Amino acid sequence: MNRMRSILVIVCLIFCPIIGLTGMGKVLAQPRPKIVVDSVLHNYGEVMRGEKVSHAFVIKNQGKETLIIKNAKPG
Repeated sequence: MNRMRSILVIVCLIFCPIIGLTGMGKVLAQPRPKIVVDSVLHNYGEVMRGEKVSHAFVIKNQGKETLIIKNAKPG
């Protein structure tokens, strides 16, 4: 267990400065979109043939960057 901990510390000491020097830390810290959906399922219950039903799913972006939805399909 101590050997594994030592290896982990060494790996962190090697890669943490590399991430900081290459700018990868900035990329990881950039604002991103965050999609939030009120519910992902809706049960219409019993529906008679020919009856039209609909439901609106509320989708919000709670991130700090523009959310772009490129494709959406009914499931």
